[in-house]
Amino acid sequence: MKHYHFSKSDTSIAKLIAITLMLLHHLFGFTDRILPENMYQSLYMFRGQPIEAVICASFKVCVAFFLFLSGYGTYLSLRKSKSISKMIANRIFRFLKYIWLDMILFVLIDFILGVTKVNLTSSWTIQYDFESIILSMLGFEKYNGEWWFVMPYIFLLIMTPLMFRFLQRKKADFFTDFLVVFGIALFSLYGIPKLMSYDMLIDFKGTVWGILLCNVVYLLPIYLFGMIFAKYQVFSYYHQILPKGILSYPVLLFVAAAGFYMRYKIGSSYDFFLVGPMIYACVMLIKKIPGVIWVSKKAGRYITFVWLIHSFYVFQFGQKFIYSFGNPILIFIVLTVVSFASAAAVYWLFTGLSKGVKKIRCFHNRTV
Repeated sequence: MKHYHFSKSDTSIAKLIAITLMLLHHLFGFTDRILPENMYQSLYMFRGQPIEAVICASFKVCVAFFLFLSGYGTYLSLRKSKSISKMIANRIFRFLKYIWLDMILFVLIDFILGVTKVNLTSSWTIQYDFESIILSMLGFEKYNGEWWFVMPYIFLLIMTPLMFRFLQRKKADFFTDFLVVFGIALFSLYGIPKLMSYDMLIDFKGTVWGILLCNVVYLLPIYLFGMIFAKYQVFSYYHQILPKGILSYPVLLFVAAAGFYMRYKIGSSYDFFLVGPMIYACVMLIKKIPGVIWVSKKAGRYITFVWLIHSFYVFQFGQKFIYSFGNPILIFIVLTVVSFASAAAVYWLFTGLSKGVKKIRCFHNRTV
């Protein structure tokens, strides 16, 4: 039997699924962030709530999708890298560059339009001062609440060499590594809240660093488990035990549906455990649909920009326009088109500028 590997095209499909879940979650999962006059027309009310809000509540797992995939890909890259520290530094710089490019355009738009709140219904105000700009450039979410993930992710990247060495130790085995991840998850679920309840740490809990610590400990099991999946090729094992042919689809559909249902019921506490099977099931379900692989490859270069950009349209200056279409399906289509078009524009604008600067340098070097 041919050995199965979770390929780059599979990863691209998984990222496309993750960004789709994120768009839906932010559009319909936070009805309290939509101004009453902008509220969409729900397709169906379920127990007093829009059905879209109920369904999209579990789609917050999108963050875990991205983080798991990052851990998975980073581990595979580290195995081939000659310099771990250089590779990690390049990843951090490249990620921060995405932030800087988006800030140049979208924070400027916020300033010009007089946006004063992180989202229209929030009391969290925006300050256009030097300190806020510098902190945002370093990854703190001063201008967009949905950028909360940036600084914890940077810390995880900084910690990655230690995680890699742990996984590369002698006599490492999947069961022991799983227990370590499970222990960290339990500490995040029960230990951190208990620790933060002590008098000496109550004030620290609400600070930027206290929130950062909680977020890092919460995200660490997901990222580390992605690395573990890569090390032990767990997706290959899934592929071996999956029924072949048409019988595979009911199994995959059950795994995906059960994962989203459990995420809806138990929240984010066990994302590290749910997300691997969910990613595999979702990818296998749609990868043979004509055009999916092509779309995922073409969209791949823009997905990070879409993640950073779309919430400006949903929660800030674009909310009135996005929700003006009323129908949830149309709203989703419009946000997707606008977000990817904006991401492509940002990408090609700065790619063109970068190429122009390189040509000028080359010309200057020749004339010197």
